[in-house]
Amino acid sequence: MKRIVFLLLTFLSSSIYAADFMHDIGVGFWSKLRNTNNAEPTSYGPFAQYMPRCNFKIKENMSVSLASPIAIGARFHPTQGNYFQLQLPATVLYNIGHAAFKKEKLNGNVGGYIGTGFNYILSASETLRESDFGLISLAGLRFYTHHHSLGLQVSYTHDFRFKNNFIGAGFFYTFGYFE
Repeated sequence: MKRIVFLLLTFLSSSIYAADFMHDIGVGFWSKLRNTNNAEPTSYGPFAQYMPRCNFKIKENMSVSLASPIAIGARFHPTQGNYFQLQLPATVLYNIGHAAFKKEKLNGNVGGYIGTGFNYILSASETLRESDFGLISLAGLRFYTHHHSLGLQVSYTHDFRFKNNFIGAGFFYTFGYFE
């Protein structure tokens, strides 16, 4: 039993040291889609996003990441007024190509990711507070330009209660060393 625990701890520590930390910051636009169940119209607004991620290298230009694209912003509803909105997701991403891993050899100028996870969205106005939660799906492209990494991202959150669905799109800057 002691050998199994020792081997397990050795494996986990080598995996943890093989991981690296990167983060993105960006802006975008999100929307709460029209709800046909109660004839609620579509609402929309801007957001700012910060996405910390921990990458685990698979191959030379591939990794799996644990990420949380945290977003904060506003949403403007035609009949109910303005909302403050906060998004707190936990996701797993599959990265390939550029910016899949820190300090990578530059294999190309383009990379991307696709992922899924769980999302919690808090929306609050002067009179109403609501919470939505469900599955989030994300996809993005990263581009290497003059020693910097820029990217585009789209996301979709499907509410578990089949009440509300959210979409988002934006652009971001990835912090890291890419040469």
